[in-house]
Amino acid sequence: MDLELALHATDVDSSSFSKYSLELQNLPLLQAEREEAQQAQENFQQMATYVVLVGGAERNPRAVNLLKQAADKKKHVKALETQVRKCRAAVKKGFNEKEGPFVKRLDSALQEIGVQRQQYFGGAFIGNHVHKALKL
Repeated sequence: MDLELALHATDVDSSSFSKYSLELQNLPLLQAEREEAQQAQENFQQMATYVVLVGGAERNPRAVNLLKQAADKKKHVKALETQVRKCRAAVKKGFNEKEGPFVKRLDSALQEIGVQRQQYFGGAFIGNHVHKALKL
């Protein structure tokens, strides 16, 4: 399914599809933010190590400040990892296919021409309703 096309179907109210598409768009953004935060955390730790090595082993206020920033980034990384896990789970779950924009539009088009939808196994369309739709 073309997600871009489906996202532009604004007149279709589909809550599970909306949530799915939002999570699908947010996942790469969250992953990138998490990677940036991890890199910043590592940088703060490396700078703190450098400051201690250059300035001596005594309690260095600059090193303490850098380590606090690294700890804050580590907390932020953990929060982002939780968000990424939730986002992945939502994307993996998918959405209710009956609430998708294409199915909604198909249903409305069938109703406009007076076709009663009757599904066979697996959602395939067979029978009189298909013959009626094809005659139009």
